Amino acid sequence: MGIGELEREEKLNKVESRKWVLIVDDEPEIRESLRTFIEMNLRDQVKIVEAKDGIEATTRIHFRAFDVILTGLKMPRKQGQDFVKSVRSSQLNSRTPIIVVTGFSDDSLGGDLIQVIEKPYSFEQISTAVLTQLKLKNGEDRISAELLNALVESNIAFYESVLKLPCQLGSPGPLAKGSEFCGDLFCLATVQSGKGLNQFLFGFSRTFLTKALPKEMPVQSDSLEKATRAAGQSILKRVVKLIGVDRIASTETQVLTGDSPKLGELKSLAGLVVPIQSEGGSVHIYALWPSP
Repeated sequence: MGIGELEREEKLNKVESRKWVLIVDDEPEIRESLRTFIEMNLRDQVKIVEAKDGIEATTRIHFRAFDVILTGLKMPRKQGQDFVKSVRSSQLNSRTPIIVVTGFSDDSLGGDLIQVIEKPYSFEQISTAVLTQLKLKNGEDRISAELLNALVESNIAFYESVLKLPCQLGSPGPLAKGSEFCGDLFCLATVQSGKGLNQFLFGFSRTFLTKALPKEMPVQSDSLEKATRAAGQSILKRVVKLIGVDRIASTETQVLTGDSPKLGELKSLAGLVVPIQSEGGSVHIYALWPSP
């Protein structure tokens, strides 16, 4: 391995996306203490999101992915057991590890990716459990929560800045292998974060691309491809700005048409799809899981 390759390897090892942790508890003092202990251990490597009850927490997981969820059981409005069921039915968080803190045992909470910590407990014990789950999740071949969240937010921001229209984020859904991609033209975005190579596909409708073109540019196939490339690159720039240039090793975009052989190859991958709709056209975000 040459000096250049060694330097690149060292950079990739240092690049690490922040971990998104959701803390759910009806007592503000407990949420604050948990936040403090977790941030003391992870410092700038973590983003904490709080929710005061099960209903608020459910709204958090619907359009945001998390790396670990920490929740109590006895909460107003929506109990922890019901919230756990909501997490498991969430497309963005169905495989997110859950740490449940409770004062009594509950046999219904058994299962994969659920750790139960019974009272009395120490905040250090919970903080250690969070760190352990994060390390285990790092071993899974999945896109990080921060990267996925940044992609969705960046698409919405670009969508509204280009079309000047309010847009609606549809419910995320599973993408099965062999599924057809929605869109007239596509931009494949490859993002290197740490040692992970992440692939996203943006499916743009012709209506969206036509409105995205400068008014003086004729609507032709080559101009639509230019608009597709420009849209993809602009979205990635927003992602880098949100996450931080020091956390992204590299980005790359490639324009694909409906009959592109590369698009056919991507259909062999499973993943997740997030649709965005408005009167000005549609965009579909596909997060593609790497091949096993």
